[in-house]
Amino acid sequence: MLLAGALAGCGDDDPVSPDGGPPGDPDAMPQEPSLENVQNLFNRSCVGSTCHVDFANEPGGALDLREGIACSNLIQIGSVEVPEQTLLVPGNPALSYLLCKSTPGCADLPDRAILMPPPGGLGATDIDLLSRWIAAGAPGCNTGADTTAPAFDGAKAAEGQAHAINLTWEAAIDDVTQPEEIVYLVYQATQAGAQDFTQPPVLETAPGATSVVVGGLAVSTQYFYVVRARDAAGNTDLNSEEITATTLAVEDSTPPTFAGATAATALGATVVNVTWAAASDDLSPAGDISYNVYVAEATGGQDFGTPRVTTPAGATSAQITRLRAGTTYFIVVRAQDRALNEDQNTVEVQATTDGDIFFPQDVQPILTARCTNSICHDASLSAQSLRLTEGSAHESLVGADATQCTDARLRVDPENPDNSYLLDKLLGQNLCTGEAMPRIGPPLEADEIATIQQWIAEGAPAE
Repeated sequence: MLLAGALAGCGDDDPVSPDGGPPGDPDAMPQEPSLENVQNLFNRSCVGSTCHVDFANEPGGALDLREGIACSNLIQIGSVEVPEQTLLVPGNPALSYLLCKSTPGCADLPDRAILMPPPGGLGATDIDLLSRWIAAGAPGCNTGADTTAPAFDGAKAAEGQAHAINLTWEAAIDDVTQPEEIVYLVYQATQAGAQDFTQPPVLETAPGATSVVVGGLAVSTQYFYVVRARDAAGNTDLNSEEITATTLAVEDSTPPTFAGATAATALGATVVNVTWAAASDDLSPAGDISYNVYVAEATGGQDFGTPRVTTPAGATSAQITRLRAGTTYFIVVRAQDRALNEDQNTVEVQATTDGDIFFPQDVQPILTARCTNSICHDASLSAQSLRLTEGSAHESLVGADATQCTDARLRVDPENPDNSYLLDKLLGQNLCTGEAMPRIGPPLEADEIATIQQWIAEGAPAE
């Protein structure tokens, strides 16, 4: 249980009001969103040995919220209860599971989760304090992680189209994340200033985008937008630069004309590249048409309600990743215009992934995407002297001692996944010291771990 007994009322020795103020003072003035005040919230809200602070045994949910420790145990850490969620993403309350876990009525709380503190979560004042502190970037926390949001001036222009609005901006700048890796969150409202930044954005762009078409909109309707930049560590800028545009008075119910996919090619054991010729449409230019890629392991088995990939507008190819080695995949691509009309073609192409795992094509991309940044295993820092950048990763892993262990384990023991500490770190099991990896962001997907495990079992070849 992630926050069992956390954030209030583990004991009855020193009761507080539901809103975190003194007893009988529910109208206390809002507190400054500082680490001191948030830590006081943690301290006053849990006093028992089964909770997250002042404990004699193990902290509840393996989450230690004592002073001096809470920051490093929250920021960019995956939830034990719901591994796909991150406890605290500085600058982004909507992505911070800690806040949802404590907020009555949070729509994103899974059925298996229990609202904390019981019986009804935090009061409004404490929720407001916690939300404002997260939105401000969790000031006061210094864990060595990247907690600085990108510098971004916001959206610059909006152009109304049929059932769509085209937004443009200039690329954000970040101290760690490269411009081509920054994503942008699009918040939409039908009234000025009415965007709700505590809810997920209406659209999240591909990394590096400087424009996006928001489709599926009503005709002759004015929309208001704020676009915010988010770096690879999950830090989101807080600009409120608003732009507006009105959709055209043109109904569009006709899907694009599209001949379907033309070819699919396996790129190693876990990736397939699929290509097509651009679709055409009566109202949407080719550059505004996106494509939904549907994948199945049996002919005709695609679920057309759930695309595996939705491309940026104007694309004529897509890569399907995290596939299984030695498997045949059947692929259908459908075109979608700005009004979200999708063609209904069933043209199927197929490709069979390689049976063997190859380090450069299959393993290195996982390490590069998930394990290399300025505070982890890149060329500049290389935590634990482990460099996982291209050209260095194989030598740093294969046959190398696991420096955190004293039991002769290797980082990668060829043909022996059970003795390979890399897998233990990724799975968060049998750890000698430290914590599960990756340090930033969610855990690796099961298929990514399976790829690494198979590569080790095959002898961890360099090519």
